[in-house]
Amino acid sequence: LANEGWNALSFVPDSRHSVVDIRKRIGDLRLLHPDLRSVFILGHVKVPYSGNLAPDAHPDHIGAWPADVYYADLDGIWTDIMVDNAAAGREANRNVLGDGKFDQSVLPSEADLELGRVDFFNMPALNKPEIQLLRNYLNKNHLWRTGQIPAQRRGIVQDNFNFQAEAFGQSGMKNFSSFFGPQNVVYGGYRDSLLKKSYLCSFGSGGGSYTSASGISNTANMVTDSLQTVFTFLFGSYFGDWDSPNNFLRAALASGTVLSNGWSGRPLWVLHHMGLGETIGYAARTSMNNQSTYVAGNFARNIHIALMGDPTLRLHPWAGPSQFQLAETGNSIRLLWRKVGG
Repeated sequence: LANEGWNALSFVPDSRHSVVDIRKRIGDLRLLHPDLRSVFILGHVKVPYSGNLAPDAHPDHIGAWPADVYYADLDGIWTDIMVDNAAAGREANRNVLGDGKFDQSVLPSEADLELGRVDFFNMPALNKPEIQLLRNYLNKNHLWRTGQIPAQRRGIVQDNFNFQAEAFGQSGMKNFSSFFGPQNVVYGGYRDSLLKKSYLCSFGSGGGSYTSASGISNTANMVTDSLQTVFTFLFGSYFGDWDSPNNFLRAALASGTVLSNGWSGRPLWVLHHMGLGETIGYAARTSMNNQSTYVAGNFARNIHIALMGDPTLRLHPWAGPSQFQLAETGNSIRLLWRKVGG
């Protein structure tokens, strides 16, 4: 981060801190450092829950969903006095009065910060200790940022839904075409293709469970698969509720070179700013706030929109030079270097 010009601040919450405490601490840091723009949640920091919604349209899934956007919205009013739903199929989604889960299903105010999370808590199916999974993620993050992970500048899309009115596959087709040109975006098998070849960006959607998307992959596969993609997006029922055990959305971060993931389809994510040098966090924040500026589809500005991954990542890393030398000749200085991999 320092090598890329970021001035990183650290805050380590403990079990005593509520989600309200953590949000206040982030807000206090913003007051002290007005240029604070990005928050990277690393590990199992407490997860805010909010709303009475089911973006995947399953009646048993109506209730509170994970709402990390709460930490990104520094001035919105969040309440816990209206929603009273004890009928959700999963206990975590039940939202009753005064339980610490918020009422809002739609953002009460725009997200002020870019925010992403890497969290391997309660993922026993990955067969590795949580701390080892975090280390592995940070190691490949470093390799990507320093130009040591090659990735072909192209995209792949597999949409197994036939929802023509929503066209979930446009989450990949439209965005990736703006990065690489339409000729470098293909429609093909998600898992089979990424096991064989490198695609910098990928999208896969299919009928889901908490641990799978039909025809795409599942959490068990992520244990042994080494997917050759960096920025992926997945969509299907249930697993957009990402705080669940062995969750498929989070599991992807343990595979291959994957560094970010988002549940894109309801709503559609807006990514094209990354082609202009912006971060994945900027794209996530734009997607959280978007309602009509760009085509959003259903459930725009709802509280479930979340980035799994480091929000400071860019589409094209600045690897920096190697073997840097200065040679002084009279009143001139000659600079010599080799690009990484050159």
